[in-house]
Amino acid sequence: MIETITKSWGWLGIEATKLIATNNFGNIVFETKDKSIWRICPEEIYCKKVADNVAAFDALKEEPDFIEDWSMSEIVAAAKEELGELKDDERYCLKLPSILGGLYEKSNFGKIPHQKLISYSGAIGFEIKDLPDGQTIRINDDE
Repeated sequence: MIETITKSWGWLGIEATKLIATNNFGNIVFETKDKSIWRICPEEIYCKKVADNVAAFDALKEEPDFIEDWSMSEIVAAAKEELGELKDDERYCLKLPSILGGLYEKSNFGKIPHQKLISYSGAIGFEIKDLPDGQTIRINDDE
C-alpha cells in the first residue's frame, strides 16, 4: 500500500513511508519521509497533512471531531446494510465522490479493492487539482 500511496498521490510532493491506520471507507493515515502525518480521504478526493509528527497525531486522534469523522460509524453501518461485509482487501466507497456531487446515500455506495480506490482517488485528485469550483468535468473509465 505504501507504494500505491506514493505513486497515486506523489504529485503532492510526498513520499509515504509507514501506514498508520485505515478505515472501512478506505481512508488512510500514513507517515511521510519527513515524519509528517497525512490523511487520504478517497470519498472527498483529498490527501492532506493532518499533523507534523506522530505525537501531534496521537493528540489529534483523541479529539471528538476527529474520532467521529474517522470512524464514519453511521455511514459504514448503512453501507454494510446495503452491501454486506467487506472482504479483506475491500473498502466501501462512494461510486461518485462527494467532491464531484456524489451523495452519502445507499444508492451511491459501492465496494472496491483498497489499492484501486487509492489509485483512482489520486488520479482524480491530480486531474481536478487546478479546476475552479463548479467546473464541468467528464470521467472516462478506461478499465
